Amino acid sequence: MTKHRKIVFASLLASGLAGCEAMKSGAPAVNPEMTRAAAANGDSIGTLAAGRRAFATRCTSCHAPVPIAKYNSAEWRAKVLRMSDRARLNEAEAKQITAYLVAARESL
Repeated sequence: MTKHRKIVFASLLASGLAGCEAMKSGAPAVNPEMTRAAAANGDSIGTLAAGRRAFATRCTSCHAPVPIAKYNSAEWRAKVLRMSDRARLNEAEAKQITAYLVAARESL
């Protein structure tokens, strides 16, 4: 491998890893605090896990993940409702994403 190719490969690898780090901060893993917040709202850990997967795949297919702290729970609910048609989310996906984002925000 030439020096130029090594540099290109290293920079692509670094940007891929940086993307993974951004995803971690943009879609935090479901944790006990989120589970408690979700239970208070009548949602299960399964709903949160499905919501996180949907957020990480469906929402970020068009834009970078938005930090959870940027919006309060009511704003997240409104944002998911507003984006559902554009993202072609079915009712279950919208509910799962909303449950995940609200629980994540309430657990901060």
